[in-house]
Amino acid sequence: MKRAKFYQLIIGILATMNIVTLVFFLSSQPQYKGDLSLSDHLALTGKAKTEVKQLEQEHHKQKRKLIGLDQKLHRKLFEFVGSEDSHESTLRKLNENKKEIERMTFNFFDQVAAYCNKNQKIKLRKLIFKHLSALHPKERSKKHPKR
Repeated sequence: MKRAKFYQLIIGILATMNIVTLVFFLSSQPQYKGDLSLSDHLALTGKAKTEVKQLEQEHHKQKRKLIGLDQKLHRKLFEFVGSEDSHESTLRKLNENKKEIERMTFNFFDQVAAYCNKNQKIKLRKLIFKHLSALHPKERSKKHPKR
């Protein structure tokens, strides 16, 4: 009888510890602050907001495809390490894909800017340069153009 109560107590303590640990980990994870769409960051309204949200969804859909291709091409490129086979074709495709990613990203922001007023364009540029500085930390100290 004492043994059964002891096991029940141990099981209860372990279950409580598991629940507390689970709650702690779930509540202490940093919340993703990128939940706002670009149109929300820029405080767009009406048709502009709807149009920019559609542009954003399409942009991300296309970009995911290009990033997937980028990963495939990188794997293919590095399969040539230690090989005497030519890797030039894969390297050219990889560079073309990178150019396409940059071109489509620039075009996306340029299209978004068409829906912005002067102040929203300033916000847009600040947001772009903030994300660029995250990609290139050494350039954080450089000022971005205000235009």
